[in-house]
Amino acid sequence: MKKSMMCECLLALLLAVPIIGEAENLLKNYGFEKNSGNWIKPKYWDGTLEHVTDSNLAYKGKGLMKLTATAGKKGFSGKAYLKLPESNSAGRRYIFSMFVKGRGKLYASTLEKTINAKGKKISDYSCQKEPFVLSDSWQEIKWEIDLSQKALSDFSPVIELREKGEVLFDEMKLETQVEPGAGMEALSTLSIVPENTDAPAFTFKYSKPDTPVAFFYSAPEKTSEMLTARSDSAGKAVFPARPVKESSGEIVTISAAAGGAVAESYLEIIPQKEFDMFCGEAGKVKIKKPLHILFLGDSISDLERGRNYIDKTVFWLNLNNPGMVTFRNAAVRGDHILRMKTRFENRNTKKSVFRQKEYDNLFEKPYDLIFLFLGPNDTVSYVSDGFRKTQVPQDIQKQTYREVLSIIRRESKAPVVLLSALSLEYDICRRRAEKAVKQGNKKAYRFGEPAKLEAFNDVLKQLAQEEKLDFVDLYTPFKEAPKKSLLFKTDGVHLNNRGNSLMALCMLHYFQSKIW
Repeated sequence: MKKSMMCECLLALLLAVPIIGEAENLLKNYGFEKNSGNWIKPKYWDGTLEHVTDSNLAYKGKGLMKLTATAGKKGFSGKAYLKLPESNSAGRRYIFSMFVKGRGKLYASTLEKTINAKGKKISDYSCQKEPFVLSDSWQEIKWEIDLSQKALSDFSPVIELREKGEVLFDEMKLETQVEPGAGMEALSTLSIVPENTDAPAFTFKYSKPDTPVAFFYSAPEKTSEMLTARSDSAGKAVFPARPVKESSGEIVTISAAAGGAVAESYLEIIPQKEFDMFCGEAGKVKIKKPLHILFLGDSISDLERGRNYIDKTVFWLNLNNPGMVTFRNAAVRGDHILRMKTRFENRNTKKSVFRQKEYDNLFEKPYDLIFLFLGPNDTVSYVSDGFRKTQVPQDIQKQTYREVLSIIRRESKAPVVLLSALSLEYDICRRRAEKAVKQGNKKAYRFGEPAKLEAFNDVLKQLAQEEKLDFVDLYTPFKEAPKKSLLFKTDGVHLNNRGNSLMALCMLHYFQSKIW
């Protein structure tokens, strides 16, 4: 079967599946300089919520929020909650804090949501015992959100005034809390199984022996299950094998938690035909010796860690070659070749770019193969020049790639493989850009323009020929995919689970081309 036909078969299978210490601050726009930072006051809650821009009022900068109690059926009150980004909170402990001042008493709580057996979301509150007394001076308030024994679908910090008054708040933080010496590691990573079969056991290692460990089994839009075990004398704890109950197309998260430390493994369930097809493709790959692979890239490689195309590819490579393929994923979201070059150059200096630490000790362990995969951020364009120029011009692209290759070659003897940019869902990208322009966004951007991506790939292909590197065309399989939009998330740029599966198939096709 030709590989283009194989891609179409995979897409047919995929499209037949129903869509189903002091830590880092996890919040963006925590100082409200741009907007309300996702604070929401539903219409059925009393009070008014306002985003204020006033450097004389703000604790820091210019932006802050103001919640005012209004008269309702039961007297004065005001209430608002913070909508958090989607994430797996199972087993985690958090501290939420912010600076406040005002009049009255401020009650803090956590809105906790679960999903019952019928798939309905159930809400409950975990309230602080005592309110915070407000004054004319800024004060920092904080409260613990302990989910170490709770399997929630999501949660939200809530603030409330229960009498006449108002509260100004600014500089919020959400931080994970981990006990000293606590550390959890997933020894089992992604497993892919056909429907109506048994899932394997998942092994984790905790930093402390003979300690209670909580396991969470979380499937999308279903009740999360929790069970407990103890780590053995070596710190290992095992989530037992079990029959698969979930439908094809779902990815289940298995989390292990203790002392605030959490590690995750993933279980993907796919149709038997798709499983058999991937097994057949993986069986065509010949690996004679261990391979340690470095992946360098942007958000397409960085997001969905543990279950993206990299993890899927390595799972299938190891299926017939257990433990032979290992990897390091050093991708950083937002990267283009210029920023990647800067991060390489900043190593062993005091200079830094976004997530500089991702490249710490990058070549400490020798690699056998290095993949370099960029494109969307290099070819993005902006409204400031009518979307004409790309962020990285072609002449600069080629020269900077050469410089990055030179740096890599000084550090490693591993062959470098250039992966082409994908064909993105341009209609979605274009509509998003048009909407931003209509809203007056002077920084509006546009991803995915075919001509720009194709020009980028032409430069890469020419560079690969000149530097005697392998070049893998990923653009064509994605461009020719039926119902291409169903391979991407709603932004038209990032891959969803189906897109990651097609990407893994393309990677397997590359590995079939040689004996490793």
